[in-house]
Amino acid sequence: MFIEVAIMSSPSFQNICAPSRGFNIFLKTAWARPHAYPGMVVASPDAFYFAIDPARIQGLTGAAIGGAIGGAVEGMLTSKKKRSAKRYLPQDVPLVEEMDLSELPATVTEHPQWPVPWTEGSVIMVPRAAVESMRTTWWMGGIELTMGDMVIRTFTPLFKRKKMAAYLVDAGWKVAGL
Repeated sequence: MFIEVAIMSSPSFQNICAPSRGFNIFLKTAWARPHAYPGMVVASPDAFYFAIDPARIQGLTGAAIGGAIGGAVEGMLTSKKKRSAKRYLPQDVPLVEEMDLSELPATVTEHPQWPVPWTEGSVIMVPRAAVESMRTTWWMGGIELTMGDMVIRTFTPLFKRKKMAAYLVDAGWKVAGL
C-alpha cells in the first residue's frame, strides 16, 4: 500500500494585486499623477507579469469619452491591433518587455497555476535581473518595484500585504520593509 503525500510549497505563479485597485506605473522624477491600470500582478520566482485587463481599460477610456455610449463608439473605432499597440511604460527599461499576452511562452500561460483568465491584452514582463529594489510599508498599502527611474506600485488585497510579501520572500525575492 502506497500513501501519496502532497508537499505544500509556494505556487509558481500568484496574483499579488487587489482586483479593485490594480497597479500604478510612474517615474520617480515625475510630478504628475501616476498612471493607474486595472489588472493582475502575477509574481513568480523568475519574473513579475503586469497583465492589464483589456475589458476594464477599454471601459475606462470609454467612460472618459462619454460613458457607455462612448465606450461602444470607441470599441467600434479602435481596431484590435491598435489597442494592443498602446504603450503603458513611460520609458524604456533594460530587460523589461511590454508585449501582448498571446506572445508569452506557453510554459507560462498554460501553467496550471497561471491565474490570468483573459487571453489577449498587454502585459509587462519584469524579469528578476531588471528589479533593482523592492519594498513594502503599511502606509503604502502594497509592494513597490524600482527599475532605474521607473517605479511600479502594486496595491495588494486589503490586510494581505504581509502575506503577499512573504510569498515573494519564499520565492527568493528580497523585500525591504517587512
